[in-house]
Amino acid sequence: MKITPRFTLILVLYAAALFIGVGLFAYNSGRETLRSAAISELQSTALEKEAALNQWIDDKRTDISVLAANPAVTQAAAVLLTADRDSQEFREARDLFVAGVQPHLINEEFLEVSLLHPETGLVFASTTPNEEGKFKEDRTYFLNGRSGSFIQNPYYSIALQDITMTASAPVTGPDSEFLAVIAAQLDLGEMNKIISRRTEIHETDDAYLVNTSNLFATQPRFLTDPAVLQRGIHTEDVKLCLQKQSGVIETSDYRNEPVIVLYRWLPERNLCLVVNLDEAEAYQPIRTFGWTIAAGSLIALLAAVVLAFALARSLTRPILALQEGTARFARGDLETRLDETSQDELGQLAVEFNKMAQALVEQQTTIRRRAEQFFNLGPDLFCTLNATGRLLDLNPAWKQSLGYNPEELAGKVLTHTVHPEDVPATQAALKKIVREGTGRFESRFLHKEGHYRWLAWVVVTSPQDELLYAAARDITDRRLAEERLRQQAEELERSNRDLEEIAHVASHDLQEPLRLVSTNVQFLSRRYLGRLDQDADEFIGFTLEGTSRMKSLLADLLAYTSISTSPRDYAPVDMEAVFTQVLDNLQKEIENNRAIVTHDPLPTVLGDAAHLMLLVQSILDNAIKFRGKEPPRVHMGVSQVTDRWLFYVRDNGIGIDPRYTERVFVIFQRLHSRDDYPGTGAGLAISRKIVERHGGRIWVDSEPGKGATFYFTLQPVEVLEAESLQPERVTPESRETVVDRARDLI
Repeated sequence: MKITPRFTLILVLYAAALFIGVGLFAYNSGRETLRSAAISELQSTALEKEAALNQWIDDKRTDISVLAANPAVTQAAAVLLTADRDSQEFREARDLFVAGVQPHLINEEFLEVSLLHPETGLVFASTTPNEEGKFKEDRTYFLNGRSGSFIQNPYYSIALQDITMTASAPVTGPDSEFLAVIAAQLDLGEMNKIISRRTEIHETDDAYLVNTSNLFATQPRFLTDPAVLQRGIHTEDVKLCLQKQSGVIETSDYRNEPVIVLYRWLPERNLCLVVNLDEAEAYQPIRTFGWTIAAGSLIALLAAVVLAFALARSLTRPILALQEGTARFARGDLETRLDETSQDELGQLAVEFNKMAQALVEQQTTIRRRAEQFFNLGPDLFCTLNATGRLLDLNPAWKQSLGYNPEELAGKVLTHTVHPEDVPATQAALKKIVREGTGRFESRFLHKEGHYRWLAWVVVTSPQDELLYAAARDITDRRLAEERLRQQAEELERSNRDLEEIAHVASHDLQEPLRLVSTNVQFLSRRYLGRLDQDADEFIGFTLEGTSRMKSLLADLLAYTSISTSPRDYAPVDMEAVFTQVLDNLQKEIENNRAIVTHDPLPTVLGDAAHLMLLVQSILDNAIKFRGKEPPRVHMGVSQVTDRWLFYVRDNGIGIDPRYTERVFVIFQRLHSRDDYPGTGAGLAISRKIVERHGGRIWVDSEPGKGATFYFTLQPVEVLEAESLQPERVTPESRETVVDRARDLI
C-alpha cells in the first residue's frame, strides 16, 4: 500500500477509534444514568404502593372493628347465640343482623358479611344465605378473629374460584361477653386499584402482586382478562422474590418483553410486589442520543478523511518525487539528480541521494573497467548466453583454447558445438540452471581444428537482464589423466585378481604332485633307510623335510588366497565364544609351554566367525611360540575407541625390533630361523588380510626382550553402555596403557 492511502487510513482509523471510544463512553454513561433514574422511580413507586396497601388494610381492620361494635350486630349476636334456629326470635335476629350490615355492603366496604358461632364456627347469619349453616371452625380468619381484628392475606378460595381476602373481629356484649365472630369478605377491587394506580409519567409502567402460589393477586396492566388471576407466573424476578428477597433485575416479564423490574417481598402480607418498566421506554432517550452521536461521529469522520488525505498528499508529494527520481536512476539513468532546494529532512535526503548517485557512477565506471580487463585478460573462457542458449559476448580466451575468434561464435547456439553425446546432458543442465539460478556441468566442445576439448562450466543467471553468465575452464589434461588413472586402476585390479587366481590354482594344483613325491620318498625311507650309505639316508631325510615344508607353504598360501575370494556374508560374532574355541584348539600348546592365557570380557562384533577364529588363533599361537625364558603370559583385552572396537594381545615373549614391525605382516617373511622357531611365516600375513577385509587395521608395538602387543580393530554391531566395559585407568604420563599407546600409533 502506498504512503498516501496508508497515512490517510491511519489517521482515519485513529479518528474512528477516538470517536467510537468517546461515543461508547458517553452512551454507556447515559444508559447507566437512565437506568439509575428508572430504578429510583420504581423504588419510589414500590414504596408508595406498599404504604397505600398497608393503609388500606389498616382501614379495613378498623372497618371490621367498627362493624363488630355495631349495636345491631351485638344485639343480633346475643339472640342468635341462645335462640332456637327454627324460632321466630332467631329469624328476627338474623334479619336484624342483615339490616344492620347492609349499609356497609351498599358502600362497597365489604362484599359479604357473616356471623359465626364463637366456639363451633357455625355461620349463624350471612348476607349470602347459602353460607348459613356451614362450619368455618378451621378457617384462619375465624381462629384469629376470636382474639381481635384480623385481615387474612390474599388466598385462593375454592368456593369462589378466585383470589379473596377476609377480615374478622370478635363480637362482645355489654359485659364483654364473647358472643360471636364477625367475618367480612373484602372487595379486592380496591386493592387492585391501589396497586395498578399509575403516575402517568411512563407509558409502559406496570405493578402487581403475586402470592406464594405463584398466582397473580392483582390484575396486571397488560392482561385485561380477569381469568388471569388464576394463572401462574414464573418469571425470574418472581422466582427471586418468592425466595423472600428484594432487588432489581433486567429480565423478561409475563409478556416476554425486556423490562427493568423492582421486586419487593412484603413479609407481613406474604406477597411479592412487582413494579417494572419496559427497557425500550427506559432507554429511549439514550438510543436517540446514540443515533445523534453516531451521526455526529460520521460527519466528523468524513471531515477527518478529507483532512487526512490533504495532509498525506502534502507530505507524500516530495516523497513521490524522490521515488520517481530513484526509479529513473535504477532504470539506468545515472545522470538523474534530485531537487535539493527543500530545507527539511526530505531535502537532506535528496542531497545524500545525489552524493550516493555520484559515488555509484564513479564506482560503476571503475567496476566496468576492471570487469572488461578481467573479461579480456582472464585465462578462462567467459561468455553470456540469452534465454535460447545463443552465445552473445565472448572473451579472447576462446581463441587461445578452441581456436575461434569471438566473432565466429557470436549468435550461435552453444549446444551446436558440443559433442553429440554430451548434448542431452548439456541441455538438461542449462534448463536446471535457468530454474535454480546457478549450476555446474562438464562437456566436450569442438575445437576449430576438428578435435574436442573438455570444458568445465560454471553458469549463473541474471534475472535483471535475462542473461546467463558462463565461465569455462579447459580440463582436457585432467580428464585424460583421470582416464589414465582409471585404466591403471583397472589394470592393477585385473593383475591382482590374476595373481590371486594363479596363487590359488598353484597352491591347490601343486598339492597332488607334492603328495606323490612325499609318498614315494616315504616308501624309499621305509624300504631303504639303513640299507644304503649314510649320504643316501641324509638325502632321503632332506627330501622328506622339504616336501613337508612345501606342503605347509602351499596350505598357508591356499588359506591366504581363500580369504580374498570368500564372500562377505558378515553377521554378529561373539568374541567370547571365539576365544573359548581358540583355547580349546591350542590346549596342547598351552599345556606344553605352561602358558597362562587371560582375557577381558569380549564384545560381539560384525564379521566372519571362521576368519575371526583364525585371526585370534594365529596371534595367540605366535605369542606362545615366540616365548622367552619364562613361561608365556598372554592377555587379550579390548577397548572402545571412536566407532570401533580396539582389541589387543599382549605377551611377555622375545619381542620384535621396531625396524621389522611391518615386515612381520608380509607373507613368508621370517625374522628367525626355522630351527629356532618353526613355521612358514604366513600367520600374521593371513591375520592382516582378515582384519583389512573386515574394514579394520592391525599393527604391533614391541621392543626386543620386552614382549609384544598386537592391536587390531573390528566393527561393533551394537552400542554398549558406558559401564559395561571397564578400561584401564592410569595417568597419561606413564604411557603404559594399551589404549594410550594404540592411540599414539593410530
